[in-house]
Amino acid sequence: MQKYFTYIAYNKNNNLLEIGTTNNISRRFRLIDIKYNHNCKLVFIEDFQSSKEANCREDELLNLNGAVIEELVKSTNPMLIDLMTLQNKY
Repeated sequence: MQKYFTYIAYNKNNNLLEIGTTNNISRRFRLIDIKYNHNCKLVFIEDFQSSKEANCREDELLNLNGAVIEELVKSTNPMLIDLMTLQNKY
């Protein structure tokens, strides 16, 4: 079954770059990495069974302020590790 992902990308200085959805997180991260000159990391990922669910979550995240987004990210990834380094998970 196809999975869909909602993600948050930060730059290397831990500033928010992008919030989005995709059905291929590895491919999307490569595109984000190129877009931001290899100055980004994936710090938050949620997976969903449908694109509708992922898009709804993206809309929720886009309506949050920066402090709430930071709190959410740090609650699941306190060290702000680049989750794409965990290759076999995604």
